[in-house]
Amino acid sequence: MVLGEFGATSDTHYLLGLDIIGQQTNSGWDYFGYDGLGSTRFTTNGAGNVTSSAWYDPYGTPYRQGATFSLGFTGEMTDGNGLQYLRARYLDPSTAAFLTKDPVIGVAGLSASYNPYIYVRSNPVNLVDPSGEFPVVLAFIIGAAVRRCCWWCIKGVFGRSHQDGFRSMGYWEQYQSNSELSRYDEARC
Repeated sequence: MVLGEFGATSDTHYLLGLDIIGQQTNSGWDYFGYDGLGSTRFTTNGAGNVTSSAWYDPYGTPYRQGATFSLGFTGEMTDGNGLQYLRARYLDPSTAAFLTKDPVIGVAGLSASYNPYIYVRSNPVNLVDPSGEFPVVLAFIIGAAVRRCCWWCIKGVFGRSHQDGFRSMGYWEQYQSNSELSRYDEARC
């Protein structure tokens, strides 16, 4: 996770949450607005007014940009050459291809995964590749994060576990009577 960027003329510090929420520069605080893929689409100031915006083609090439964000397409770092750094390797959005071979060999049954330079198996609308090694369904990442956050919230508010929390709210008996949820809970714990 990026904590800040330091340059000769200005420094940028990032406000972190589940993702990067905002940035502080010499001109003050700006807060990021993201789209469904996690791309930075606009920034707002403290009053909620849009201060800049950006649009991207399906593979991340910026167009009609009102500002340059270092965190751009899918919320990843973009360097001065327009290349995206995805940890394991660089992506060139203009060609929709990685500059180096994928260190992960293809996956059986997914023919597009055998092309070592292709980005997200040619499906940039539904997949992201934050590591540069293996594309993932964005909904899976979001679902896992939300599930974990909800579990932490229930645990923090109600005590040791979600079971204790449900008991204190009087919902535990209802929860236990649903045999499918009960079996899932027992298998998970």
